[in-house]
Amino acid sequence: MSEVIIEVQDASVELGGTRVIEGVTLHVERGSTVAIIGPN
Repeated sequence: MSEVIIEVQDASVELGGTRVIEGVTLHVERGSTVAIIGPN
């Protein structure tokens, strides 16, 4: 198993009164690339 360098649990983000991210949980291992994408 690789080393986890970033861990996020149940994250939410609100911009201008609009929730743009809700309930995100992720683990980023050393050497990996991660992106959160969605509708614009």
